[in-house]
Amino acid sequence: MNTFLLDIKLQWQNGFYGAAAFVTVIWILILRFTPIAEVEHILPFLVFGNLQISGLYFVAGIRLLEKDEGTLAAQILTPMSESHYLLSKVASLGVLTLLESLAFLYIGAGHEQVSFLAVVGIIVMSATFVLTGLICINYFNSLNEFMIPSIFIMFVLFLPVFNLFEFSDSWLFYLHPMQGPLMLLNISIDGGNLSQWMFSLISSAIVLGGLFYWNHKNLYKIAGEGL
Repeated sequence: MNTFLLDIKLQWQNGFYGAAAFVTVIWILILRFTPIAEVEHILPFLVFGNLQISGLYFVAGIRLLEKDEGTLAAQILTPMSESHYLLSKVASLGVLTLLESLAFLYIGAGHEQVSFLAVVGIIVMSATFVLTGLICINYFNSLNEFMIPSIFIMFVLFLPVFNLFEFSDSWLFYLHPMQGPLMLLNISIDGGNLSQWMFSLISSAIVLGGLFYWNHKNLYKIAGEGL
């Protein structure tokens, strides 16, 4: 709990909440100027894009701050476990992205779009992007180095959205690791049948488990290389 609260404090002090508030206002304005008939169709897309930015880029920025300050390397010498570190990052950024997403859903699209299932979808997608961001940023030492490659990373992660908007119905999209979490996010907002729920939940669990395992195995190993 102390680590979680410290992460929240550091995110606030380093301006992540301010940046999230600015992005939220942008999404709200987009929804306000979108025809009512189209709002429900673009909501999953906007939530996905928002979580992609806030989850992946925010955790990348946090991790780089820790590298610059030597915090992560120092944690190798403390009793803090890899699991404790990862859960704290997922939970603290999950709070931020959840508040951000629910704010623009409620204000921009109306209270009927805010439900328990929508919260579940947002939390799962946020955790997916945070864990993915932690993996990606391990191979870069600054945001300048990360920015260009991150465009390609974002595009690859974005591919299942083409299936969501029916630009393509290829079964290959179901092999994409983001397909399950995106389906869960989509049906939590728009609804879905039992088979869709089963696939999205099982796929999301597998993806999160794989991402967590990779991070758990390599987190302090990579940090230790700088010692």
